[in-house]
Amino acid sequence: MSTIEASDVIDRLETLVASAIAKLERAEVNGLIEILAAQCECAKELQGAEIDEANRERLTGLAKRVQLQQRLIEQGLSIASTVLRDIYRGRAFSEFA
Repeated sequence: MSTIEASDVIDRLETLVASAIAKLERAEVNGLIEILAAQCECAKELQGAEIDEANRERLTGLAKRVQLQQRLIEQGLSIASTVLRDIYRGRAFSEFA
């Protein structure tokens, strides 16, 4: 893969990450799995590609945004786990009544 092609893949990846973060910040999950899968495909395309210094810097910034994406997903999972735990706990107490 040439540097130009790698740059195109990084462009797509940046767009996908921005889309995922925007959805997560708005608590929209529709289409999120598809976006994450497309991110994985872009990452696979970049394996073994020639990456110049400018694109390496872009990837460094992109990695920071992916970390934000990951934190947002983890926060959502934590909230969902808490809700489920509270639901099950509430059910257990009602069974004793």
